[in-house]
Amino acid sequence: MGAVERATTLNPNSALAWWANGSVNCFENCPDAAIASARRAIRLSPLDPTAYQFRHMLAFGLMLAGHYPAILIMALTLAFSSSSGVTGGSVAAHIRV
Repeated sequence: MGAVERATTLNPNSALAWWANGSVNCFENCPDAAIASARRAIRLSPLDPTAYQFRHMLAFGLMLAGHYPAILIMALTLAFSSSSGVTGGSVAAHIRV
């Protein structure tokens, strides 16, 4: 993870660097660090056209941490946001609503 940590150290205001940090933490099964990184990315760039990716990573971290009610709320929020690339029907099919 050295390069990602270095990126967040060199530019702590980069939402993309924090998203990458969250991604690496998810795949290394460190959900608490992933959740914190994704939340920081969202906080740094809430109006970013690709901010839905930050929220997807947050949902992945929440899933790894076992916070299932929070994931459901996030999934429904993402499903009905116009920029997420996810449709309400696809979320409903996956969560069997």
